[in-house]
Amino acid sequence: MSLLITIDNGGTFTDACLTNGDKVYHTKTLTTPYDLSECFVEVLRRAALDWQESVDLDKFLAEVEWIRYSSTVGTNALVQRKGPRLGLIVRSGTDLKQFQTTLKAEELWKRLVGDQVIAVNIVDDSTIDEATVVRAVNQLLSAGANRLVVSLSDPHRLRDEQIIKRIILRKFPRHMLGAVPVLYSHELAVDANDYRRTWTALFNSFLHPEVERFLFNAQEIMRKHHARRPLLIFHNDGNSARVAKTVALKTYSSGPRGGLEGARALAQLYGWPRAVTMDVGGTTTDFGLVQEGNIIEQHFGTIEGVPTAINLLDSHSIGAGGSSVISASGRTVRIGPDSMGALPGPACFGRGGEQPTVTDAWLTLGLFDPQSFFGGQLTLDVSRAREALRRFVAEPLGLSVDEAAVKTREQFERTLADALPPSGNGTVLLGFGGAGPLCACGVAEQADIDTVVIPRLAAVFSAFGISFSDIAHTYDAVVGSPKEIPIAAGELQDRAQRDMFAEGFRLEACELRWSIRSHSGEEVALASNPHTLWDTAPHQIEPATLRLHVIAKIDHFQLSNPTAIQPIKAVSQSRRSVINPDTYQREDILVYQAADLAPGATGIGSAVIEDRYYTCYVPKGWQFDINENRDITLTHR
Repeated sequence: MSLLITIDNGGTFTDACLTNGDKVYHTKTLTTPYDLSECFVEVLRRAALDWQESVDLDKFLAEVEWIRYSSTVGTNALVQRKGPRLGLIVRSGTDLKQFQTTLKAEELWKRLVGDQVIAVNIVDDSTIDEATVVRAVNQLLSAGANRLVVSLSDPHRLRDEQIIKRIILRKFPRHMLGAVPVLYSHELAVDANDYRRTWTALFNSFLHPEVERFLFNAQEIMRKHHARRPLLIFHNDGNSARVAKTVALKTYSSGPRGGLEGARALAQLYGWPRAVTMDVGGTTTDFGLVQEGNIIEQHFGTIEGVPTAINLLDSHSIGAGGSSVISASGRTVRIGPDSMGALPGPACFGRGGEQPTVTDAWLTLGLFDPQSFFGGQLTLDVSRAREALRRFVAEPLGLSVDEAAVKTREQFERTLADALPPSGNGTVLLGFGGAGPLCACGVAEQADIDTVVIPRLAAVFSAFGISFSDIAHTYDAVVGSPKEIPIAAGELQDRAQRDMFAEGFRLEACELRWSIRSHSGEEVALASNPHTLWDTAPHQIEPATLRLHVIAKIDHFQLSNPTAIQPIKAVSQSRRSVINPDTYQREDILVYQAADLAPGATGIGSAVIEDRYYTCYVPKGWQFDINENRDITLTHR
């Protein structure tokens, strides 16, 4: 079995998983938002130390078969509106109001494009005046655009965009210094819907510079240390590919997809009919759904409420996490949406943060051991946490500090419960992320869910989930009738052969999946042999999309199959003083070390299960059981 590394770069922490057969190691480091390369190298060093007790990256990376990496850099760039000024070229007569039908779309349009739009006239014989195109480009560049998007509406958008491309390449040659990048919408998406295709191109162009800069830096770090293989980037469709074969938009929200891939693996293994995922990080909490072993997706995924031409998770995020700022609002506690992130972090980190966060409230409640937090790498300051709570929450609300901490916890769990996808009988709540295990039972109680599972690798579960991905690419072509399918299939297969060769695989060794996708997003599977697609295609086919999905299988971590385990009473070596939420008085509860809990171990709350990188709180009325994979199953009694 190969040595594999998967890395998930989040807003507060950067996580890594190492897998080798049935062995798995994990580590974390604080994210360095000012330079993501720094935390990328640091988490590799920590992984090397866990694996070979040495920080010799050259020696370590020489043993690694694959490194799969997910980053928030694209997501954060869009959230923060940190990107280039775009210029857009459209066909004369295009109604620009169609791209601004909602307040969110209107706000995004103003930030990404604004009034930097030029319409070009195209006559019936496909003649496009070169001077008109040159004038449009120069006008957009003079207005400050440093990336251009060409997105023409029908008729003949493909033909006409290609004509404009030839003109721009001839008049603005790429070898000249200062050449401005241009994206043609047909090269990114074949969607006939102008709204979705144009927005997809705009989003990708906006994300491209920031994503490219960091990912190529990360790739150079790998080359510098003589890594065996190129860095693989984990995509939001659950697949991975080289940096050079990665589209920027595919990195958007890829971290949550990693958590869903891990959840799907567990759901299929344990036979859960419905699993709701709750990934509680430092800045946000991400929710997703696995139904009958399948990840629920949107055929035309939305980005900040705007539909695009790509599949995205049917998930959502809220601005509430462990580093979310808490404050007094009227007579209640307000959670977020501002976050202290990793720098300066919560007040208790002692790194300059003065505003209280959810983490400060949890520390005040006694749920954390200040000395063992974050594997003992970060000592928490209880006095700073209490002082921040007193100033900003307790005194404004007329509460004691302990009461303010209890109110914060209750409000945080209520906020998360209100954001959960609808649940039903048999629903399992999967709680992970650094803070998920701490609040999962409280959230489940408010959502009437009786079963919670905390994965063994909860603190790095999104990174762990990436380990179930393969190297894969998807190709699309518009077809107007079944007769066009074999020709389009041949063209797609030629593209796939070139790309998979660049990835290091022969197409004959890959799995090919063919389908037809309607404009509404419905997909129909077709035969695998492109020469027989005519026989299996739907007889009544309107203009639709032929899709080829090519998969090169690589090694995955192997989970243990469910077995009957003899229950044994869990043994605790210590106790912890925690504030009782009903009486506001302190009481001693049992503390279990996760590493000491063998499969079959069982116990009841109130208790704390402490891992190297997370703390799981088991409230009164809940029972915990450790299964064969050392996941924690929590049941409301």
